[in-house]
Amino acid sequence: MAGRKLTVGLRPEHLPAAGDGGQALSLRVDSVEMLGADNYVYGLLAGQNVVARLAHGHRPEPGSRLEVTVRAEALHLFDAETQRRIEHAAAEQASLAVS
Repeated sequence: MAGRKLTVGLRPEHLPAAGDGGQALSLRVDSVEMLGADNYVYGLLAGQNVVARLAHGHRPEPGSRLEVTVRAEALHLFDAETQRRIEHAAAEQASLAVS
């Protein structure tokens, strides 16, 4: 996989507030949508638009920073050229860094 461009996918429920282990990153909060038991936080993470699903009691303010956790096993990897999913066994052979 060396030299191959990847697209990374991450589900909102797999982007919890920091403190759950994994790699912590800072998300800039653009807006918060309150939906009953969940709050969906929309913002920018490493220059990309993302959505994080948080528990109802966790409501960051728009414009604030939210530390979120990214776990390698929650990432979905795709070949950027073919758009085909890369299975975890192949991904484990690669060195990936989140910046």
